[in-house]
Amino acid sequence: MGVRGEVCPLPSFQQKGTEGGNSPPIPARKQTVSMPEQLTIFDHDTQGYGTHNATREPPARTVTIIADGGFQPNLGGRAYGSFLVEGERSPHRIDFGTGPEHSNNTAEIETLCEVLAYLTRTHSETERRRTAYRILTDSTNVVNWVTKARRPRTGNVKRINALLDRYYELRRGFARVEVEWHDRSNSVAALGH
Repeated sequence: MGVRGEVCPLPSFQQKGTEGGNSPPIPARKQTVSMPEQLTIFDHDTQGYGTHNATREPPARTVTIIADGGFQPNLGGRAYGSFLVEGERSPHRIDFGTGPEHSNNTAEIETLCEVLAYLTRTHSETERRRTAYRILTDSTNVVNWVTKARRPRTGNVKRINALLDRYYELRRGFARVEVEWHDRSNSVAALGH
């Protein structure tokens, strides 16, 4: 049995004419959409199919986190990370240590893992279910890897994949996590590096 959806306009589209110009837009129409109460969808985070409530409530709130990891080869190969959770006054700093297993990319992913671990410790299960978490990073690689747009192909691939597996495992404890790219200047302004 379906749930009656909202009446919503369909987008208007521009069609190219034969002369290379644009014809007038197709007028928008209204359409009633019926949705089932339960949807079976593929969940990219858990890599499996599941049943989800089609009438899921919007998040009670959204929390934005700025996260950045780094690697300083001139300091003995030290990897570090930091993140700032919206509403907190100062960033959290993490030292991942030194060694050949570290790189800038591993530090970026380790920082995301630390963000989720921190939120798991400080936010209740109910809060994690009702909150949308928006993590901003200046690493396009990390955004592509955690959204599974592509997998790592260079560097310490085995280590990166192990860290991504840890990220996905931690991610299961949250209803909504979005990892998005933002300009490096925003990370520097918020975190100091």
